[in-house]
Amino acid sequence: MISRKKMGIAGLCAVLILALSAAPSFAQGSAEETHDQGSVRLALSGSFSVDTLAIEGAQADMTFYQIQLLLSAGYFAIDALEVGIGAGLTRSWDDEDGSEASMMLTAEAFIKYYLINESQVVPYLGVLGGLGFYEFGYGTDATSYVVGGMVGVEILVGEATSVFVEYRGTYTSYDFDFGFGDIGVEQWTNAGLVGVATYF
Repeated sequence: MISRKKMGIAGLCAVLILALSAAPSFAQGSAEETHDQGSVRLALSGSFSVDTLAIEGAQADMTFYQIQLLLSAGYFAIDALEVGIGAGLTRSWDDEDGSEASMMLTAEAFIKYYLINESQVVPYLGVLGGLGFYEFGYGTDATSYVVGGMVGVEILVGEATSVFVEYRGTYTSYDFDFGFGDIGVEQWTNAGLVGVATYF
């Protein structure tokens, strides 16, 4: 009798063999026209994220949930390489009582590299940096830098239209005034985005 462990190993090996055999096909293909030098990409996406805040002097980290709308515009400086800017509006809720904790406006610049292949599915990865402007429900605000990275998959659904899913992780730090002096805060965000894009 073949054990489940051996069956699992065999299945994993089969997946690896199929992936390796498919690797040569990732050379060039249908995405070349939309992702070539000189193309412009406009995208609108929405995200849900979980934020972890490490507050100076606090005994435990705090967790917040966020919903964000993000608009971005990019230009392909060379084939498969997009440079662009984006702006986002975020609403945040405390995980303990569900109350609205803050609103945030972000401005970012990014670089993305697309792994062009012969299919309609195009993986990509990138880095970003920018500024975040925070307005907290506690009657205070803050400004901070934001840095992070992203990885995603874009699916071409037309000659100049695509849908995409993306994971991005970002980090920021700022001083937060609770009414008795500034306290340092570090914030890590893990976000999943779903969006639509069009090419010109």
